[in-house]
Amino acid sequence: MKDSELQIFVDSLRYYFATNIGGTLDVAPAYHTESNDTPASEFTGIIGVSGDKQGCIYLTATRDMLGQVLLAMGEPEIDPSLFNDVIGEITNTVSGNARKVLGPGFMISVPIVVTGRPEYIHFPRNYDIGVVPFIWNGHKASLVVCLQ
Repeated sequence: MKDSELQIFVDSLRYYFATNIGGTLDVAPAYHTESNDTPASEFTGIIGVSGDKQGCIYLTATRDMLGQVLLAMGEPEIDPSLFNDVIGEITNTVSGNARKVLGPGFMISVPIVVTGRPEYIHFPRNYDIGVVPFIWNGHKASLVVCLQ
């Protein structure tokens, strides 16, 4: 995956937060890794990718962050039953916005949500893994893009 392709996801993440949530989003420099030692938190939304590219995209965040995101989106109170929905929605929308740039051959699945911090997330060998750490209103999270 080229840096320019990873930047598409960074731009999509910025756009999503700017237009749907607001607040302060600080995106740290994205980096590439070949390691399966990627960030994972309490909630992880995963999108499978097929077509011209193969792999997955996931967004991982804490319970606290998702609660604050719900309030920022207009929910009257923090409802933990909505955490899976919101992490899935963010991951799906960020991936969908990237698809607009990458074209119809970049096919994405519906999101799968993993609750609880996974011990490891394993990727196929020879796939490039891009990690985009970010902080929204003081809450750390990461977007991970694994594509071949």
